[in-house]
Amino acid sequence: MDCFIYIVGPNSANELVLTAVLDGLYDAISILLRGQMEKRVMFDNLSYIILALDELIDAGVILEIDPQAIANRVLMSSCDADFEGSLEGNGGGSHWSRQN
Repeated sequence: MDCFIYIVGPNSANELVLTAVLDGLYDAISILLRGQMEKRVMFDNLSYIILALDELIDAGVILEIDPQAIANRVLMSSCDADFEGSLEGNGGGSHWSRQN
C-alpha cells in the first residue's frame, strides 16, 4: 500500500470511535477496490471513495461503520447513476436498458 488514510477529530473525541471510523472506511474502500489499495487504483476510483466517505460521515455525524453496508450503498448509488444516465440517453423516456 502506498497511501495513508487519516481520520482527524477534536481532542475530546473518543479514540475508539475514531479507530472504528478509520477501520470502517479502510475496509469499505478495500471491498470497493477488491483489495487493490495502490495510489493509482485509488485515484482512478476516487468517486467510489468519496461516496464511501459520504455514506460513512455526514457533517461530522457518523452514519454507518459497517464496511459491507457502506460498500453496498456506494455500489447501489453508482448503479442508480448509471441507470439515470441511460434514461437520459434514451430521451428521458421509460425505456429500460442494461449494461453488461
